[in-house]
Amino acid sequence: MPELPFTAISWDQTLVSLGISAVAAGLAYRGAARVLRRQEVVRELRARRDALEQVVVVVDGPVVEYFENEEEEEYPQREMVELERRALQAQIYYLRDLEMQNALRDICYPSRYKEALSKIRATIEEVDRRIAAGGRA
Repeated sequence: MPELPFTAISWDQTLVSLGISAVAAGLAYRGAARVLRRQEVVRELRARRDALEQVVVVVDGPVVEYFENEEEEEYPQREMVELERRALQAQIYYLRDLEMQNALRDICYPSRYKEALSKIRATIEEVDRRIAAGGRA
């Protein structure tokens, strides 16, 4: 019967080892899940920023010249269609933000594009700050 105490000791050690490994696995899972959530938030923020930057890039050039010169008769149709398309694509990322929806709509109108452009640029800066912070609000 001298083997019985050694068996009891090794069984207790096995249970303690199992508990420690379960706690370690749980901590590793929570840490990995947190990192993956942050990476997803940063990826989403980058997609939003890229969509807004594409709108700003299209505004520069012939579109801004058309907006600034009201007496200019040549309508930059290709650029305006591209601007409307990119603004619509960017609106998808801001479905719940009515203010940004209005800015993206107004970017296509000569009388309202300046305010819209300043709102879009401010939002790009805000998104850049959130990206730099690692996706934290």
